Amino acid sequence: MHDELIGRRREARAELLVRRERTRLRAMYETWQYEPVGQQLPFPDAPLYDVMVLALRSR
Repeated sequence: MHDELIGRRREARAELLVRRERTRLRAMYETWQYEPVGQQLPFPDAPLYDVMVLALRSR
């Protein structure tokens, strides 16, 4: 389902946030070729998230 949804996008990349303590979920995203690129605190009292990016098309 992921590939079907992502495959038709025109954007250059997809980005997602994953909670830092969800290591198994992050590992699954890495098997889908998402790469960690940083961290984000989406709002003041939120937990810290890892930002992951998937390149959708070449430039």
